[in-house]
Amino acid sequence: MRKNLVFEIGTEELPPSCTGEGVSGLKEILENKLAENRLEFEDIQTYSSPRRLVAVVRRLSELQKSKIKTVTGPRLKVAFD
Repeated sequence: MRKNLVFEIGTEELPPSCTGEGVSGLKEILENKLAENRLEFEDIQTYSSPRRLVAVVRRLSELQKSKIKTVTGPRLKVAFD
Protein backbone atom coordinates (compact mmCIF):
# COMPACT_ATOMS: atom_id res chain seq x y z
CA MET A 1 0.00 0.00 0.00
CA ARG A 2 1.33 3.45 -0.87
CA LYS A 3 0.67 6.59 1.13
CA ASN A 4 1.57 10.25 0.97
CA LEU A 5 4.27 11.67 3.23
CA VAL A 6 4.46 15.35 4.23
CA PHE A 7 7.66 17.08 5.38
CA GLU A 8 7.14 20.50 6.91
CA ILE A 9 10.12 22.53 8.08
CA GLY A 10 9.50 25.64 10.15
CA THR A 11 12.08 28.41 9.77
CA GLU A 12 12.81 31.97 10.77
CA GLU A 13 11.41 34.57 8.38
CA LEU A 14 12.99 33.83 4.98
CA PRO A 15 13.35 36.42 2.25
CA PRO A 16 11.17 35.56 -0.79
CA SER A 17 14.28 35.21 -2.95
CA CYS A 18 15.54 32.32 -0.78
CA THR A 19 12.40 30.20 -0.60
CA GLY A 20 12.76 29.00 -4.20
CA GLU A 21 16.28 27.75 -3.52
CA GLY A 22 15.13 26.15 -0.29
CA VAL A 23 12.34 24.08 -1.80
CA SER A 24 14.39 23.04 -4.84
CA GLY A 25 17.20 21.91 -2.51
CA LEU A 26 14.72 20.08 -0.29
CA LYS A 27 13.23 18.28 -3.31
CA GLU A 28 16.67 17.28 -4.61
CA ILE A 29 17.81 15.97 -1.22
CA LEU A 30 14.58 13.97 -0.75
CA GLU A 31 14.82 12.43 -4.23
CA ASN A 32 18.44 11.39 -3.62
CA LYS A 33 17.84 9.97 -0.14
CA LEU A 34 14.72 8.04 -1.15
CA ALA A 35 16.53 6.53 -4.14
CA GLU A 36 19.56 5.73 -1.97
CA ASN A 37 17.28 3.86 0.44
CA ARG A 38 15.44 2.06 -2.39
CA LEU A 39 12.05 3.65 -1.64
CA GLU A 40 9.78 4.17 -4.64
CA PHE A 41 7.52 7.20 -4.99
CA GLU A 42 5.39 8.77 -7.68
CA ASP A 43 6.20 12.47 -7.33
CA ILE A 44 7.49 15.13 -4.93
CA GLN A 45 5.71 18.47 -4.80
CA THR A 46 7.19 21.39 -2.86
CA TYR A 47 5.62 24.52 -1.40
CA SER A 48 7.00 27.45 0.52
CA SER A 49 6.02 30.44 2.59
CA PRO A 50 8.24 32.92 4.42
CA ARG A 51 8.22 30.65 7.51
CA ARG A 52 7.79 27.15 6.07
CA LEU A 53 9.25 24.77 3.52
CA VAL A 54 6.96 21.85 2.67
CA ALA A 55 7.50 18.73 0.57
CA VAL A 56 4.74 16.23 -0.21
CA VAL A 57 5.97 12.82 -1.36
CA ARG A 58 3.11 11.25 -3.31
CA ARG A 59 2.46 7.51 -3.17
CA LEU A 60 5.55 6.54 -1.18
CA SER A 61 6.00 2.78 -0.88
CA GLU A 62 5.94 1.36 2.63
CA LEU A 63 8.67 -1.20 1.95
CA GLN A 64 12.11 -0.96 0.42
CA LYS A 65 12.89 -2.83 -2.76
CA SER A 66 14.84 -6.02 -2.08
CA LYS A 67 18.59 -5.88 -2.42
CA ILE A 68 20.75 -8.91 -3.06
CA LYS A 69 24.29 -8.59 -1.81
CA THR A 70 26.89 -11.25 -2.55
CA VAL A 71 29.58 -11.51 0.09
CA THR A 72 32.63 -13.65 -0.53
CA GLY A 73 34.39 -15.24 2.38
CA PRO A 74 38.03 -16.11 2.86
CA ARG A 75 39.87 -18.22 0.32
CA LEU A 76 39.32 -21.96 0.71
CA LYS A 77 42.91 -22.71 1.67
CA VAL A 78 42.76 -20.12 4.49
CA ALA A 79 39.29 -21.12 5.70
CA PHE A 80 40.09 -24.73 6.61
CA ASP A 81 43.13 -26.21 8.30
